[in-house]
Amino acid sequence: MNRNIIILLSVLAICTVAAELVFRSRAAADRERIRSRMGERGLCTQPAADSRLLYTYTPGQCGANSLGFRDTEHSLEKPEGVFRIVLIGDSVAEGRDVEADSAFGCVLERQLNARGDGRRYEVILLAHIGYSTSQEIVLLETQAFRYDPDLILWSYCLNDPAHPVYHNANGDLGRYYCRPRSYLVARVQAFAFRVKQKYRGLECPEEFHAFVHCAFWPEVEANLKRIGEVTLRHHVPVVFIIHPIFEKAPTDAVE
Repeated sequence: MNRNIIILLSVLAICTVAAELVFRSRAAADRERIRSRMGERGLCTQPAADSRLLYTYTPGQCGANSLGFRDTEHSLEKPEGVFRIVLIGDSVAEGRDVEADSAFGCVLERQLNARGDGRRYEVILLAHIGYSTSQEIVLLETQAFRYDPDLILWSYCLNDPAHPVYHNANGDLGRYYCRPRSYLVARVQAFAFRVKQKYRGLECPEEFHAFVHCAFWPEVEANLKRIGEVTLRHHVPVVFIIHPIFEKAPTDAVE
């Protein structure tokens, strides 16, 4: 092999290794800053066994059940006479800012059972704060049908098309638990993502929720199609609850 080519390849290899080490060091420093900000909240989460999910709640901690969901325990076998609803979503579905028994899944279960129609209803929560549609589909495919549900109830928020890491949809948690095999490759992928986003979003609204639905509509369609295919294969209907965005009134507004 030509000596100049050998030198060039050696230099490229050294630069590649150096760049990888630099990016790994920066990522470690970023994670340390995030960890210090999380405080006790860090005890509530842990790396997910399925890398596509990034993180899950620590079982038995911070109100999570043995499977890492903010819910009571549920048997996999459906009791006779029970109509089971599996609720999939993010922090809105899990009721992050309210007491667990005031989350809308619990409220729905109580209201359905109060109807007195001779049937008992059970709502099973599969939701995590910050999850995007891409992560929620993993819960649908790997968890939901273990409970033999009669209905899938999908809690859809207008930021759900956001990328779990690049859009920071998971907040600090997404970046903290992201562990790529190569941080150099991850940087290249992030750059390519931003270029694609900029190109697609040239004529999209600036408001974030409208922007992600405009710029990433092909992904939205693909995700909805996937949800339909999975639920159809299991012969279980799915109902979407789309949560609107309410703007806060200005502080100087006159009542």
